[in-house]
Amino acid sequence: MEMAKQAERKPNYFSQWAGQFFVAAELTRREYTMAFPLGNVKQKDLLVESPKGTPFQIEVKTLRPQPNKQKRNFWLYSRPTQEESKFYIFVHIDETHTLEHPRFYILKNDEALKEWDDYYNSHNGPSRPRDKFWGAPFREIEKYDKQDPWKRLPE
Repeated sequence: MEMAKQAERKPNYFSQWAGQFFVAAELTRREYTMAFPLGNVKQKDLLVESPKGTPFQIEVKTLRPQPNKQKRNFWLYSRPTQEESKFYIFVHIDETHTLEHPRFYILKNDEALKEWDDYYNSHNGPSRPRDKFWGAPFREIEKYDKQDPWKRLPE
């Protein structure tokens, strides 16, 4: 890849890949089997099987604030569909949680849907279109900060 083309990429491109690989590394370390789907698979970043054989999917969302910008901001994600075997892992990387130590917030699909709907209904109203430009504020996702968030995943 030419250096000029690489320089044109937006920081979100690199952040999203970093988040996915951090999640994949943690899953592998915890003896989960996982795969990156090939192609453009909407809302499925990782296909996972737990150590006991339970299959599920993960959608990864990453925040890595840029210099001179807000440290904690908004998580953009599409409105989740009704899928019981899906989890959302929100990865936050900043000065205090460096690339070596990102923060992980793990939500079940219904929790991610609730947060999305709550924000949409309180800030946008039912007359606004439900498109990809909604999500949840950092403070709402931060509520799911647990001592060991990985215990929320199937065994």
